[in-house]
Amino acid sequence: MLKIGLTGGIATGKSFVLNIFSKEGFFTVKADEIAKKLYYENKKLKEKLIKNFGNELYQKDKIDFKKIEEILFNDPEERKKFEKIFYPEFEKFQDNFFKELSKKHKTIVYESALLFEVGTYKKFDILILTYCKRETQIKRALERGISREKIEKILEHQIDYERIIDKVDFSLNTDKSKKETEREVLGIIKMIKRNNF
Repeated sequence: MLKIGLTGGIATGKSFVLNIFSKEGFFTVKADEIAKKLYYENKKLKEKLIKNFGNELYQKDKIDFKKIEEILFNDPEERKKFEKIFYPEFEKFQDNFFKELSKKHKTIVYESALLFEVGTYKKFDILILTYCKRETQIKRALERGISREKIEKILEHQIDYERIIDKVDFSLNTDKSKKETEREVLGIIKMIKRNNF
């Protein structure tokens, strides 16, 4: 199975690009979807999280994502502790998820903002990066209703695209119009289909 990793910071157009791949017949999945499945299906993870962060993390068996955000963005030590618990389980779950997908699909496109931050970029055959100016990111995120404080905290924990742009196969500057971005994505898709699909 050919694994395509799509990454980029907050509000850089990842979902827009992923949607184009989907329309072109590719199977697509988001890291957030896998994480949500993991929170609910992995009893070992649930027990560890409750033990380390308290029962309030799960309210009536529903994960409290606001509480997780507090852990991740408000206390560096708590964040490290959370990541040490979460990511080993996530990686195992992700590997099994991909193994099951490989039985049905020749190619998948996987969207994650943190491919480089957590090191999982190495698992992918092709890497695509979306990026834009920071002011564009902030403007788009504000339009989505995300507070400036939260945006700044998220940006603080995401790698600057300039540090990883030479490590990816394709990069998309989404400061351009949606039509221009779509044209570029369709060009990338054409190349992938010609060589790998």
